[in-house]
Amino acid sequence: MGIDIPKSDFEFVGEHISDISNEIGQVYFLYLNKDYDFKLEKSEVEQVKWVTLDEFKEIFGTELFPPYDNEYLKMVKELLTNKLKNKTQE
Repeated sequence: MGIDIPKSDFEFVGEHISDISNEIGQVYFLYLNKDYDFKLEKSEVEQVKWVTLDEFKEIFGTELFPPYDNEYLKMVKELLTNKLKNKTQE
């Protein structure tokens, strides 16, 4: 996406392994406090949009994302909610 962020800025917050679909989903948290000018590779990324946590919770699990099982959807929402809650208390 045309931005250079050190790997050390990403914080691993959870992993989900689905025996049903044989998929592994990992969740990383990255806190950005400035705007970035994304350079999209049109053949790979259709759109980038900043959203609030509440907006993300509304759209995650809809047709805007690849299909995930309910356990993974719940885990991601809880992890991000807890992480952002802790971040605002720092």
